[in-house]
This record gives sequence, structure tokens and C-alpha cells, in this order.
Amino acid sequence: MSDIKRMPADDCRHHCRGRCLYEERLNPGYQRNWRCGVMMQWEAAFDDFLHRAEAFSVGPEQVGKFWKTRFERLVGHKPDCPKFQADASGVPPFCRHHHDALCLLGLERCEGRCRRFAPMKEDAEET
Repeated sequence: MSDIKRMPADDCRHHCRGRCLYEERLNPGYQRNWRCGVMMQWEAAFDDFLHRAEAFSVGPEQVGKFWKTRFERLVGHKPDCPKFQADASGVPPFCRHHHDALCLLGLERCEGRCRRFAPMKEDAEET
């Protein structure tokens, strides 16, 4: 006798590359360990940059120019993340596990259609 398998959930609105976004969508940002480590490092660098710019009374025009240069350097280096896998998507941080500031590897695996299954068609109807 073979095992019963769930139907795939590729067309579920909570499904993303084999992971389930349901819990994240209930409480966005609540689980800090699901956040992308590279994005958190960049956010910390930006906060530090703003504190320094304020301390040195740098004007708004120059702040933008300085941050652009700083950010280009940040993006140009390989991220300091053990889960990082390069992706040529063109979207920083250029990692195949990155999705909306989340690291998909932290989310639970999608095992197929479950009680939370919601077809994507409903997303199109709601907008």
C-alpha cells in the first residue's frame, strides 16, 4: 500500500518557492528570524549612516549622494550570510532565498495543499 500524498500547492497565494508565507502574512515582521540577514545588515548600516550624517550636519542633497555611494559598495560585496546563494534576478541582495525582505529558508516548507490553501485567483479578484 502506498502513502497518500497531498496535492501540490503551487497555485496557493501563500506558496513561494516551496515555502509557506501564511504565518508571515498573519503577522508581518513578527518573526525576526525569518528576516533576511543581509537586509538587516543593510538597514543597520543605513541607520548608522543617518546618525553620522546628522552628527556632522550633512545636508539632504549630500546625504543622498553619500548614501548612494555607500550602498553601491555594500551591494558590490558578497553578503556575509551563510545561507546566501547568488541569483541573477537583478534585485538586491541577489540571493535566491530572498523574498520581500524575508529569507525563505526560515519559513516552514510547503507540504502541499492544506487547510490554509487559498487559490491565487482570489488575489486577482480582490484587487
